[in-house]
Amino acid sequence: MIARTATGSRRLSRAGTTTTWRGLVALGCVALSLGLASCGAEGEGDASDTSSAVDDAGVSDGDQAGADSGGSADSASAADTAGPEPAFELGTNVTGKNTPPFYSALAEGGTVNVELGPQGLWMVVLAFKTRAMFTPPLFLSGDIVVTDHDTAGSLKLKKQKVFPGGDGFDYYYNFWLVVKKPDGSFPVGVAGKKAVVTFEVTDADNKVHKVVRNVSLTGGPKGG
Repeated sequence: MIARTATGSRRLSRAGTTTTWRGLVALGCVALSLGLASCGAEGEGDASDTSSAVDDAGVSDGDQAGADSGGSADSASAADTAGPEPAFELGTNVTGKNTPPFYSALAEGGTVNVELGPQGLWMVVLAFKTRAMFTPPLFLSGDIVVTDHDTAGSLKLKKQKVFPGGDGFDYYYNFWLVVKKPDGSFPVGVAGKKAVVTFEVTDADNKVHKVVRNVSLTGGPKGG
């Protein structure tokens, strides 16, 4: 009986020990499972936050920098390709000269000299400068009518072209507009008279630009 009882106690002790280890292992597994679940939840939260930040902004910081840089480049490119502002100015030049220093603008109310030309006729010398307006060749038409005087002039020239002046403008020089009476005689007595000058340019694309100037005349032949 004693031996049997001792053996039974040992069996109970082993059984208790086995039960205790199994309980500890089970608790450890539960704790490990809870820890992994917690880590997974935190990871999902971080990913969600990152995605939300990108979605709210629409683009990432790198993409935004590229977009800003591209926008600036597009603006600069547009400015570069815009080209110069179109311009036209009617003027005069010193007879026979063909460079910008000898060109002068003819403003409204300005003065035009009636001079004796190399062909033996009295004339006014017109010129113009332009930029980004015409496609050559050009058709040029000029007229002058002297107020209170039977004197006028008209000239038309085909297939004309302008020449670069080195200052961003193209120039046309020496438009010799002959001034005479209806019978072809010299325009005696025009000095001090008012006149209307009309100048028109038509380019290869049929673009027409017309300028009218009211001017005062100087020079001209003397006599009665």
